[in-house]
Amino acid sequence: MTGLPRTELLSGAAAYGVAGDQPVRALIATAHSARQDSGRRLQDWASRAGATVLSTPHGDAEIGLVLGEPVPGPDPGPDGVTIALGPPGTLEQLPESFAAASRVEAAAMRVGHRGIADLETLSWRMAITASPETTALLRARHLEPLQAEGEFGQLLQETVRAYLAQRMSIPRAAESIPVHVNTLRYRLRRFQELTGADLHDPEDLIEVSWALAAEPPHGVPTGPTAGPSAGAPTGSSVGLPAGAPTGSSA
Repeated sequence: MTGLPRTELLSGAAAYGVAGDQPVRALIATAHSARQDSGRRLQDWASRAGATVLSTPHGDAEIGLVLGEPVPGPDPGPDGVTIALGPPGTLEQLPESFAAASRVEAAAMRVGHRGIADLETLSWRMAITASPETTALLRARHLEPLQAEGEFGQLLQETVRAYLAQRMSIPRAAESIPVHVNTLRYRLRRFQELTGADLHDPEDLIEVSWALAAEPPHGVPTGPTAGPSAGAPTGSSVGLPAGAPTGSSA
């Protein structure tokens, strides 16, 4: 895809009725389990979203492009599949969109994100894979001290996740787990004692959020990416003349 000459890209697109100035977005759809058919689930999502998708299998993923913009709405995307989208642009900008989609897919799989993912939805979480040195530093600072606590260390992680997810509301966090509010306060205090973090300090909150996002809760799958680092094609287009694409439009 990224190495396809401009003239071949445009002629291939024309063969599928894609105009050179039509907005397109690169797409990578990755199933979280070998039992899930990412291609079929991708086309089901496209139909619901009112989108047109051209895609082709590539390794464990489907890669391709979205024509136009999916209809905004509450649809979280297909179950068990992460759909990473690059920014919209023209066909000439498709290589850049695919490069961005590859980075989105890498970050989404690392943090256990399911459903639709793009730069906007992942926001600062993109930095988790973009700066692995920082991620390693923050995991060592805020998570590794919990390992010696065994199962209790996992409970501390669960407690801090709930506390952050509930916008630092102790009553709501305690209810979401659920535990007594005094139990939650005790766990938060122990987390701070073990890690040295101050959960009232904005900078520490950013660091703790980063470290936790880099280590999804137990049972949330992560996996290899389908981007260039995992062998994405460099001499053929996605869903265009190289291969037999599948297409769906609402």
